[in-house]
Amino acid sequence: MPAGKKDLGLKVKAESNILKFASWYKDAKSYKSKEGRTMTGKYKDFLVDVLEKLADGKSIADAKKDFDEFQESKNKTENDLIFERIHKNDPDKLKTYYEFMKQIDKEKKKS
Repeated sequence: MPAGKKDLGLKVKAESNILKFASWYKDAKSYKSKEGRTMTGKYKDFLVDVLEKLADGKSIADAKKDFDEFQESKNKTENDLIFERIHKNDPDKLKTYYEFMKQIDKEKKKS
């Protein structure tokens, strides 16, 4: 088989979770390039890798973590997601933020 890549045009429904996952992945896996540009996560490469592993009968345990992360993000507020994106390299701030949010939720339940 010749080397290189072939285009596999897939279409999904507008309300598909695949589109939601792709959008989440681009943001959640973004990174800074050596030149300082923000690069979005490469969701197409990720999905192709998962499909190739499944087709080859290999484990996708590493990819499962990303899918689990996506599922968890569905329960987060927009503010949670923004805060995580801003402070993704500062686990102490994230921990403090979620501790405060738990306290706020407890107070809301009392009311």
